[in-house]
Amino acid sequence: SKTRQPIYVVEYEMGEAYLSGRPLAEQPGILEHAGYMDRLEAEGSLVMGGPCFEDLEALLVSGALLFLKVDSEETARRLVEQDPALAHGLMEIADIKPMLVMIDPF
Repeated sequence: SKTRQPIYVVEYEMGEAYLSGRPLAEQPGILEHAGYMDRLEAEGSLVMGGPCFEDLEALLVSGALLFLKVDSEETARRLVEQDPALAHGLMEIADIKPMLVMIDPF
């Protein structure tokens, strides 16, 4: 059987600069964050990611998840620490964990 390489699941929580009740498009640093995520995806590091909601209808964001295909947890941490959303105080790293993908619909 082939050796499974882990992917790294990054959990973000909203930071002090998050404007509760405001659309994502109005959040501080969101455009830079989106650009950075696009770059990680283009480089092949970002498998998928997106916001998680406390209330989807009201679009109240509780955080976000990223799934990174990188060689180590250290690399995953280095990449997310460079996310402009952290510098803007929009998000903080809540957790980073390795995950073995057993079911892959993609």
